[in-house]
Amino acid sequence: MGSLHHIEGVEIIDQSGVNPDCVECLEELLSKAKGGEIVGVTVAAQYADGSTTGHTHGFIRSTRVVGEMMLLISGLTR
Repeated sequence: MGSLHHIEGVEIIDQSGVNPDCVECLEELLSKAKGGEIVGVTVAAQYADGSTTGHTHGFIRSTRVVGEMMLLISGLTR
């Protein structure tokens, strides 16, 4: 089977297996949501095969959320 490549030709490396940093982050966010501290979330997720998905749930109807997402995008594209 051949390798998977991004539309721009860059090979997508298989990153399967447990990522402890990812698990820790999600557990911390879940704990805050269960405690009522986090009331909405927007998630951009990458699967081990390089595919992606997005989810938006809860109370995120503010320009502050959009601003935070733009800061994250800026950090990812550096």
